[in-house]
Amino acid sequence: MKNSLSDYIAGRLCYSQTGEVFCSNFQSELQLVLCRAKSVATIKQALRQAYTIKATVSLNWQSQLITKHLTRLNIGFDPTEDWITSFDEELFLIIYQVDDGEYIKAKDKEFGYQLILAENLVSTLTKHSLSYTRSIDEFFYTCCLVAGYELLNDILSLSEGQSGDYQAGDLAGTHGWSSFREIFEVLNVCSDWVVMRNAEFLPDDFWGNDKDVDVLCSDLSLFTLAANAKKKGNGEANYQVQVADKWVDVDIRIVGDNYYDASWQRDMLKTKVFNDDVPRLCPKHDFYSLFYHARVHKPQVKAVYIDRLRSMAEQLSIQYPPQALQNNRESAQFIDAFLSKNQYFITYPNDYACYESLNLAVLNKSTQVSNQHVPMSFVIRKNAHALFIWGCKLAPRGLKDAIKRLM
Repeated sequence: MKNSLSDYIAGRLCYSQTGEVFCSNFQSELQLVLCRAKSVATIKQALRQAYTIKATVSLNWQSQLITKHLTRLNIGFDPTEDWITSFDEELFLIIYQVDDGEYIKAKDKEFGYQLILAENLVSTLTKHSLSYTRSIDEFFYTCCLVAGYELLNDILSLSEGQSGDYQAGDLAGTHGWSSFREIFEVLNVCSDWVVMRNAEFLPDDFWGNDKDVDVLCSDLSLFTLAANAKKKGNGEANYQVQVADKWVDVDIRIVGDNYYDASWQRDMLKTKVFNDDVPRLCPKHDFYSLFYHARVHKPQVKAVYIDRLRSMAEQLSIQYPPQALQNNRESAQFIDAFLSKNQYFITYPNDYACYESLNLAVLNKSTQVSNQHVPMSFVIRKNAHALFIWGCKLAPRGLKDAIKRLM
């Protein structure tokens, strides 16, 4: 076997098709079963009929966290079941090796390619386990959270014929993350994601240099559950994670949310590069997405972006007229040339909060604005906001406070 976690990056697996089945490009495949202690022997016996068991991990979860852990692992459960309401036992993770696994493509599954298992094994696992994986991505997501990054790496490094027994506690990140490096290691395994801006301060120079982290991911649920992120306020993109005992704001954009064109977002993820465990936009997308952000997402250009964009353009040998940052028509023409070449469009974000700051002066001069309709929910909220402002100007303070509560 003898792999390491550096061999796997979420979102980078490839499959080749032979007839009706698919095979992955991953060198050695593992799958896992999560079960209660009473089922370990039965499950191991069933697995040994066709597979090699590589590791058994005993899990010591705090009783008050059992439902939270199962939720983060995307495992359905009945919260009224006796074993959950009075949880006081060890659970076990059984990891087994799959040689030359064959997969089918399942469009209705969160993890697309599903391992073909014998019907009698599926029956046994369904009856006796809490959960079991059938895809490589699902294995890495689950095992990294349950066993932790370091232990998962140790299991992957086992030589042919080796096996091991291990112990693990609560899920990774349950009590916050010790550092950005720790959370990034886990997220790189569990989610297809990228830092969109100011990645140069990560992972070790964030404090004092930035106040939030802007990311793009392919799946919001997988990212937030893996990061153990909590929602902040009513904004669609606003979350927080706990790092080094501090709560850090994270703005999470997802493919298809129209913060950028969906095709562009997919290309951002596909071409991301890694620097010290930090997934960053490739230089080209980094430059153009920052210019787009500065001139389309915002009504005014931040001073810090002026020199940064000029420096990035020089490094990429891009013919970049500095006045494009100040002139609306030249801004539109400059970004239009890039968008048109790549068949991208300027889009209206689904996140209502973004509409407040969209630079309509640039949008109105662009030829690459998407023909999508402005959402009616935005029109309603925008008018309600305008009504509130108008009411504030006319109403006495007491009435203004009452209107604000209603809005």
